[in-house]
Amino acid sequence: MPAPLIFSYPGVSQSVVVSEQAQQTFLRYRQAHLFRSEAGGLLFAKISATQIAIQEATSPSRRDYRTRGRFILDLVEAQKVIAERFSSKLHYVGEWHTHPEPVPRPTERDLKTIASVFEKSQHRLRSLILIIVGNGDPPSIWCSLHRSADHIQLSMHR
Repeated sequence: MPAPLIFSYPGVSQSVVVSEQAQQTFLRYRQAHLFRSEAGGLLFAKISATQIAIQEATSPSRRDYRTRGRFILDLVEAQKVIAERFSSKLHYVGEWHTHPEPVPRPTERDLKTIASVFEKSQHRLRSLILIIVGNGDPPSIWCSLHRSADHIQLSMHR
């Protein structure tokens, strides 16, 4: 099982720590085969002054839209999961999905989507996290923080 991943950025007070469980979810849905569809889900964390500790990355639901090059969360299902996890003291902190490329980078659509989610969500977070998982072995992982139209790429790829 992989060790926790730690992403940090100069000037950002909190590091993002991705649990082994969340990484296992990423690996399970990585687009390692030519005909595998994109997958994704929600990120849930415990938050402290120094860390956003991602405890869980949810698996895609049957109601999500998935093709080789696109993933869209079912918003009704996502909202139910957010409410359930919040009652367990886990906070929704962002989203993850796969890309069919070895070193993933967000598309313009990815950036617009996460900015829109940040603007429309009711939360007290400074930013939302976007994780994109590549199809290499081991996979490269993009992690960035997003507010409205701006984002900060965190410093570690694996």
